[in-house]
Amino acid sequence: PGCARSVKQSNPVRVMKRGGALSGSIWPAAGLALSLFVPSTAVIQRYMGLGGVVVYLIAASLLLALAIAVLYGSVWQRIKEHWVPWLAALTIILILLFVLLMFPLANSGRLGGGSDGDEALMIAATDLLQGKFPYYQQTYLGNPISPLPGSLILAAPFVLLGNVAVQNVFWLAAFYWASGRFLRDRRQALLLLWTTLLLSPAILQQLATGGDYLANSIYVLLFAMWAIHTRQAAVPTWQKLLSAVLLGAALSSRANFLLILPLVFAAITARAGWKEALKATAIIVLSFGLVTLPIYLWHPAAFSPLHTSNELGQFRDVLPAAGSVIPFLSALLALALALRDNGRLTRFLAHAALVQAFPVFCGILLTSMRVGALNFSFARFGIFFLFFGALAAWPGVWRLAEKAGSFST
Repeated sequence: PGCARSVKQSNPVRVMKRGGALSGSIWPAAGLALSLFVPSTAVIQRYMGLGGVVVYLIAASLLLALAIAVLYGSVWQRIKEHWVPWLAALTIILILLFVLLMFPLANSGRLGGGSDGDEALMIAATDLLQGKFPYYQQTYLGNPISPLPGSLILAAPFVLLGNVAVQNVFWLAAFYWASGRFLRDRRQALLLLWTTLLLSPAILQQLATGGDYLANSIYVLLFAMWAIHTRQAAVPTWQKLLSAVLLGAALSSRANFLLILPLVFAAITARAGWKEALKATAIIVLSFGLVTLPIYLWHPAAFSPLHTSNELGQFRDVLPAAGSVIPFLSALLALALALRDNGRLTRFLAHAALVQAFPVFCGILLTSMRVGALNFSFARFGIFFLFFGALAAWPGVWRLAEKAGSFST
């Protein structure tokens, strides 16, 4: 959703003029590192302990520094323009093969156990397609269905295909395509995709287990970018309407994504004025309501997402009313960031990442306080800010790579 057509770039400096990242600063690299590494600490600690987390953070940081200093520029220059579609297709095919191989193994329990997130979607979306209330059943682990109705609707095509885990491959491919439009350079988008796959085991874990966090975060990001972009006068009205409707449906996947709505309003206001922002926000909210409320009103007492969405409520023994205090503070942060410059997509994405990251870091802190040791189990929710933060940081990382001399000129 984006900005312009992909064009050939003979000089990487042209690409680096874009966005609101901090030119010449290491902050974009720090933002990219936090976005990629923090969500993976939960997976690493689960299987390798705290020592494994330390080794991972050091090794991943060194690899990222090496990539910025040397690899990005040299690889970018060696990739011919006509190779890019083939390399992208090969990457997506390899991801698909990974899913088709690892998903059954993860579900079988032979590789440390899978996740019941995929089964929750299969059960609920199947019931919804059959005209049944989707939240009566439980997963094989005895857990209630937690995704909101929008997540079920967007997963329905993949449920009909018989493998809901494939939705993650589709949305990763969409992320690559949208990144190329945003960055105006398909080679950069490919390097960004490779970087996320190689340095963030959390993504591989989501792919292997069929969890829906990855898909949720990507389609919210893409529809938000599209909704902001379509507010320009030259864009057809049907695109403005469709983008807002899809964003409303996407927000009805996980309650935490509602926090980006003030930022979307602010970004549209900066581009098209507050009247256009009000129209777009009204359509987004209406779409969210039309997707969510009918199913909620079907049987309010059995609407299980209400009972499972308050993950922070478990910390009331450490912080009284944690389930209310932290969401309230997160909302205040979203409103405060909405008052800042959100006109550039890099700023919007960075602010959205911060808003999604705040409750995750609070959860990590409270978990560690509860157990009396550093514990990253709550970082599994970091996947919600991973793609926002990575895409926001990338233009600044690219400038840093050029400044580091990794491009021969």
